[in-house]
Amino acid sequence: DVKKFVNIDAIVVDLQDVGVRSYTYLSTMFNTMITAAKLNKKIVILDRPNPIGGNIIDGSVADQNLLSFVSIIPISYIHGCTLAELALMINEENWLPDNLKADLTVIKMKGWKRDMSWENTGLYWFPTSPNVPTIQAVRGLATLGIIGELGIISIGIGTTSPFQYIGIMHKNEIDLLNNVSLNGIDLHQTKYRPFFAMYSGKDVNGFFLQFKETDFEPFSNSIKILYSLRKSFPDLFSSESIKENSKSMFEKVTASKALLKAILDGRNEEYIYKLGNQGLDKFIELRKKYLLY
Repeated sequence: DVKKFVNIDAIVVDLQDVGVRSYTYLSTMFNTMITAAKLNKKIVILDRPNPIGGNIIDGSVADQNLLSFVSIIPISYIHGCTLAELALMINEENWLPDNLKADLTVIKMKGWKRDMSWENTGLYWFPTSPNVPTIQAVRGLATLGIIGELGIISIGIGTTSPFQYIGIMHKNEIDLLNNVSLNGIDLHQTKYRPFFAMYSGKDVNGFFLQFKETDFEPFSNSIKILYSLRKSFPDLFSSESIKENSKSMFEKVTASKALLKAILDGRNEEYIYKLGNQGLDKFIELRKKYLLY
């Protein structure tokens, strides 16, 4: 109802994003920019830190033909930008529909530097959603979020450390993450019991993931984990194991049809890794124009 906005001078966006393309705070800002532009209202972005850091860029750029609410603009999965930087990018790259342009004002942060981890900021982490209660859960979401969409293994949802476990109940569970070297993650073999969601109330063999603050490649680690799982548990990647709606969500979140197909077809790791970083170099050049810090 447009009448509700008649007496509004400006729309203010003050959101703590998590630095992952599929997290829908970005999508909410995008849609708010559309509304502001349509109503000729100013939009003000109060910038906040990227909790993953401002220098970690990882994962393929979203396919323009597969944009959705969980991949709303053609950027890399881990983009290393703040919401204000992305707002500037959206506006200047003409990514709003129907040639709309927002009357955009950015309020920059004071004291934030791109190489800061969240711990370096001295700020307290307030949960941005129920399964993101800590900064470690943010790093876990960036790594395990796409894997969770497939519904084939536990990623710690239902525990007090969501996105920090990988576990499976399988006859060959000892092979879980066999011989995998992950950048910025230490693996600790363990057993855990989710109190809801997958394997609720059961003891699960797996690993606890301890994330480092820097030198961290979330999406690339996702690819390594998926490749290892596909190699050790091919039956988990059958059409019987992965439901159609799970495949659809994976494709939406990754904004790629080729990536899942390559994994299901058992393509080699180098080929899958290449798909997982498609368009990254061009995006890195593009984002340089919009960096504020």
